Order: sequence, then structure tokens, then C-alpha cells
Amino acid sequence: MKIETFKWCVQIQGGAGQVSASNNMRSAQFGNGFIQSASSGFNTRRRSLDLIHGSRKEWRSVYDFLNAHVVKPFILTPPDGVPGVFIVSPDSVTLKPVGGGVFEVKATVEERFSSAQ
Repeated sequence: MKIETFKWCVQIQGGAGQVSASNNMRSAQFGNGFIQSASSGFNTRRRSLDLIHGSRKEWRSVYDFLNAHVVKPFILTPPDGVPGVFIVSPDSVTLKPVGGGVFEVKATVEERFSSAQ
């Protein structure tokens, strides 16, 4: 099965497109105050970002694509320039009319890891 690619431009103003990273770390604290930390498995750094797309013509395609990829992975190249496999966070897709026939589509996407090429 071929993984689809998010092909639309996204806004980067107002905090949109900000790439956040979380690390999958585990820690154990001992009675003497010593804390031992270690990564938990492979791919411990996971990115997430908020996408905003505003347009007059393409908003419906973006809206439908994002709603279809809540559990279905897709390829996205975030503003950091490193492509990855992402899914849309559940209940994060919103649609807002901003006037003049322009609609703004927002969603939060989270990185996933796949063995597919």
C-alpha cells in the first residue's frame, strides 16, 4: 500500500508550523536521590506540529485529506525540512470561514514510525 503525501502549502504565521519534539524517556528515582534515565526503545524523538491552511479553492481537499488520515499515515515535510510519516490527532481538525470565500483548516499532526518506504 502506497502512503499518500500531504502536498498543500501551510501557513507558518502565528505559531503554525512550529515543530515540537517529545522524547520517550523512562526514569527511576532511588532513595538516595539518584535518578537513572534511559531511552525507551527505538525512535525516541517524536515530532508534532499544528497545520493551518487557508484558501478559497483548495480548503475542501485539505479538509477531506486531514479527516481521512486520523489513523491512516501520510508523508509530510514540516518546516524543519525533514520528511516524516504522520497521522492527524483525533478531534483536532477544524474548519473556520474567515470571509470572502476563504476557509481556514487547522489540525494537529503527530509523527509515527513505519517500516514502509
